Amino acid sequence: MQELLWTALEILETASCLNDVKVGTKEGDVYSFGIIASEIATRDIPFAYERCYVSTCTLIDLIVNRDNPLLSNDLKIWQSLEKDMDIVRPYIHDDYLTGTMTVKLKFKKMLNDVWANDPLARMTFQRIATVLDNLFPVPEELMDNLMHMLESYSKNLERIVLERLMRLKQEKTKVENIVSQMLPKTVIEELKYGNKAEPEHFECVTVYYSDIAGFTTIAKNIQPMQVVDLLNDLYILFDSILAKYDVYKVETIGDAYVVSSGVLILNGNLHAGEIATTSLDMMSAVMMIETPQLINLKLQLRLGINTGPVVAGVVGLTMPRYTLFREAIQIDSTIGSS
Repeated sequence: MQELLWTALEILETASCLNDVKVGTKEGDVYSFGIIASEIATRDIPFAYERCYVSTCTLIDLIVNRDNPLLSNDLKIWQSLEKDMDIVRPYIHDDYLTGTMTVKLKFKKMLNDVWANDPLARMTFQRIATVLDNLFPVPEELMDNLMHMLESYSKNLERIVLERLMRLKQEKTKVENIVSQMLPKTVIEELKYGNKAEPEHFECVTVYYSDIAGFTTIAKNIQPMQVVDLLNDLYILFDSILAKYDVYKVETIGDAYVVSSGVLILNGNLHAGEIATTSLDMMSAVMMIETPQLINLKLQLRLGINTGPVVAGVVGLTMPRYTLFREAIQIDSTIGSS
């Protein structure tokens, strides 16, 4: 059935399959040439985009008799895809064509004349050759013109592919940046190539743990969306503070915020000082934060710090988490508050 997409509509009116097309016509050959020209322009089969939405049989029915009331729903689908087409023909976006805007418009005008509904209104091959010579002047015959067009479209395709590869690379970079905020880069590299991220042992690191004093009571007295806004404001503030120190944000669990130093990148004996300075900075920041959700109430931060050996690894396959284990993270959260 799809072979009939190259067949002129006056022949399709009496043909149900390709075997029915016993004898062609000059006008029908001109129509078929227009379909082939559209293939050269789009570098794809005829109606490739449209056939994702309507079947080949429906397309042929629309080509032959788009006034059939039984095709009204299919016609609406077609019109939503090709709003500027009065007849059912392959749609060629300007991006597929080379040359100036004038050349593009004249080429599309030639196609509209070539596959006109009225066979007598179609161009002759002699006229087509003249139009192509004017649009793409080369001192050769029709086939050489077509080859020249194909070469031009190939170069244009390379440009389109390059642009899309650049956009794909940009999107890939965005995704990698987002993922790198959830997992260490060394772990991401292992997982990206299908390898298992082996746990690592760190002899001496410092871990910081904090939560909001009375958070359960606070959450009961405000709206759920206000809880989200409150935690978001708080964590954005904390994240900006971490950027100034040699620390790594391990995870957040509700109002709990866990940070470590000396993990991933060893820093000698500096981990304790880095965490201590970070915690002081966070305590000062919490005192200054404005909380419109809480009337006449200041947030109080409870925090604990511990130093010791840990094992760090990735747990889970769905939404994997990089987390720490062993004594250094067993922190009494009532050690101090601000």
